[in-house]
Amino acid sequence: MEQQSITNKILPMIKSIFIVDKEKTPKPIFIAYYVLLILCLLQAIYFMFHDFFGGINVFIIGFIGTRILCFVASKIFKDKKSSKSIFFFDKMITPHIVTFIYWLLLAGVVVAGIMTMFMDVMHHGIQFRYMGFPTIISILSGLLQIIIGGTFVRLWSEFMMVFFKINENLQFLREAKEKELERK
Repeated sequence: MEQQSITNKILPMIKSIFIVDKEKTPKPIFIAYYVLLILCLLQAIYFMFHDFFGGINVFIIGFIGTRILCFVASKIFKDKKSSKSIFFFDKMITPHIVTFIYWLLLAGVVVAGIMTMFMDVMHHGIQFRYMGFPTIISILSGLLQIIIGGTFVRLWSEFMMVFFKINENLQFLREAKEKELERK
């Protein structure tokens, strides 16, 4: 009895990870998702002949990337009106891309800062004089890199987003003015 209840909980979860909901996802995105997934699988099979674990990594990374693309595209193209507004530049997709790039760059800055903190251990190995710990200078330079790099990534993202927020506000004002004229 308990085994069946666990199976009933796990199978829908696995299904939701691998299968895209056809009712919630627009048809072109639904088709593109499975085409990309098949291409990813074929590429992974090709890599498995050379390096088994490399092929598995290719499939996992490709699957995650395909899933993220499908999720973002389904949020952008929610209905026919929004897809029409995308093609006629009434709705901008670049703010979504800038947000994604911001998080990607921020993760890169943090990873680079952590790598800088442990640079001595990576280059010199564990030596007796370091006792396996990074020096104070590499820790401080890694923290400084995270703080300054994160700040610059945020400034760049905000600078890019200002233009799109101005555009959104102008569209809002235009729509409000059109509604006001329609009432009269």
